[in-house]
Amino acid sequence: IGEEGKAMGLFSQIIGKDPYYPGAYNLAGDILQSRGRLDESIDMYQRALQVDSVNKVALKGLFVANMDMFNFTSTDQWFTYVKNNPSILSTNEILMMKARYAAVQGKIEQGIEHLGNITFDDKEMKGQSNFIKGEVAFYQKKYAEAVNLLTQVIDDENINSFYRLSDGQAVIHLSYAYQQLEQFDKADELLIGFENYLQNSVSKKANRASFYYNMMSINALKEQEGLALNYLQGAIDSGWVETWRVDFEPIFIKLKKAQRFGQMIGGVIAKLENMKANSDTNVSFLLVDSE
Repeated sequence: IGEEGKAMGLFSQIIGKDPYYPGAYNLAGDILQSRGRLDESIDMYQRALQVDSVNKVALKGLFVANMDMFNFTSTDQWFTYVKNNPSILSTNEILMMKARYAAVQGKIEQGIEHLGNITFDDKEMKGQSNFIKGEVAFYQKKYAEAVNLLTQVIDDENINSFYRLSDGQAVIHLSYAYQQLEQFDKADELLIGFENYLQNSVSKKANRASFYYNMMSINALKEQEGLALNYLQGAIDSGWVETWRVDFEPIFIKLKKAQRFGQMIGGVIAKLENMKANSDTNVSFLLVDSE
């Protein structure tokens, strides 16, 4: 929190000197979004777009914040904005956003289809290509194929890079796939390594929601329900709001049965509804110009 406080202080200094610098608004938006203050982050990202109407960082931030609040009307409007300004996002970036949007709406098959349409021509992007293919196989429950592709990513990169990939999602999915193939030793080895990495990570020192979410995932896979729920509460307290993941991420299958789990998720959903109500009154100034 201390580092983020310094960053917000820097934001104020920069805006004081140059109110037309979009990077400062994006910095504030990213910090607010990481703390689950989505309605406030939207205001910052829109300010960035006011001074730079083709700012990619701001647009991606608006997509994520509106999706996480289940504000589908605004999300659809931003897809219209992208369609009318085709130079902002690449085809792959649009497909990634569409895949995420489908997942948020519970349309898993549609999300898998969007992921499957992502292609990389550059050989240097082989690791990213294998990761995307591995994710597609994972969500299709083709666990042997997922293991093959995701372990190739480790071979192409290194284990620490793999731990960081997609904010820890890659290693959690690989561990789960190993478990489904009854390769429990490999799953345990991976989880031990990832936990050791997290305990010395910047995410822990900065009290980020991603640290607690990943620790929740590790303990869920280890069937340590009490610890997993404690870490989930830590994630919520630090700003985790991606409740849409509950319906399709397999790590939640057993946790969803706990009464405490339902109460925690219910609290986050209520918070999201309040933020959505606040942001609904903030009509975009850019959409009319782009149509």
